[in-house]
This record gives sequence, C-alpha cells and structure tokens, in this order.
Amino acid sequence: MVTPQVMAKRWIITGERGVGKTTFCRKLAEEAGTSGWDVAGLLSLPRCEGGVKTGIEILDLRAGASRMLASARPDELEGFRFCGWTFSEAALEWGNRVLRHATPCDLLLVDEIGPMELDEGRGITACLQELQSEAYRLAIAVVRPAYEERFRLSWNGSATIAIASPAQAFELAEAFWEEFKRSTQLSTRP
Repeated sequence: MVTPQVMAKRWIITGERGVGKTTFCRKLAEEAGTSGWDVAGLLSLPRCEGGVKTGIEILDLRAGASRMLASARPDELEGFRFCGWTFSEAALEWGNRVLRHATPCDLLLVDEIGPMELDEGRGITACLQELQSEAYRLAIAVVRPAYEERFRLSWNGSATIAIASPAQAFELAEAFWEEFKRSTQLSTRP
C-alpha cells in the first residue's frame, strides 16, 4: 500500500472480481466499529451457489438490514435487466435512501460504484453526492479497475488501494486501519 505523507480521507478500493474488495471493506468496518466509530453505507454481498455468483445483496452497515439487489436468475426479482442481472427497483430505492441518511458519520463505505451509476446515471446514485460531501472522517468507495481513474479524477483528494488477491485483502484492511489511526492521531496532536 502506498501511504501518502498526509493520510487521505477519501480512498478508492479497486481490483478485479473476486480479489477481496468487499472483504477489505467488511474488515475495515469491523475495526472502525470496534474503535467506537459510527460506520455507515452499503456493502454488496455476493450470493454464491456451487462457486458461481447468483445474486447480490446490499447491507446497510449502520442498521444491519439488507435487501436482495440483483439476481442472475431471470425470474427471481422484479426489476430491470442490466449486464446480465435483474436489478430490483425497490432495493435500489432503499439503497439510495440508506445513503442519503448515511452522513454525517465517521466512516462512509460504498461497495460498489460501477457502470450503472457512472455510465447510465442510475442505480444507487446517492453515493456520488454523499461521497462528495465532507460529512465523514473517512470514506471508502469500491470501484472496478476500468472506472478507477475516471472516478479518482472526479473525487478530489482521493487515493487508491489496489487489491491483488483474496489473501491480501484481510491483512491490508488491518494495516490500513492501523496506519489511518496512527496518521490521524499524529496530525491532531497539539
């Protein structure tokens, strides 16, 4: 991980499918929550059957509630088709409400921002406004590699962590949290 001299408060987590981006976010949320931080935002949790991803559930980190967001099974959800998935309109609306009420908070996590939000202008678009706000101590946005540069250029002051493997994600989250705590303690001392 590259550590800037002054630790950024806006971070992009990127990496290919299956490398542990959500694992990183979940571990970071646990570390922050254990430290007494108010953790808010959404995690995208995969539903796998026989090693194949068949669904995506979104989890409200503050309330602990979840909704089925998307399914690879054509008749499982009512909604619209996008990139081979059926997306639930109701879950998207719910996710937008969750994010509109996520700030202020200490840690804002958005897993993940993709082609629906960035190319189509739909999906869970409330994340874009909430991430641009300054109503958090630390914000993490998960973005696929193909969108990382574009998103970083639009999210001023952000830095990027690229996760290369599932084995790296858990340890990287712990190291990141320790470095963030150390950096912010040093910068806030009189």
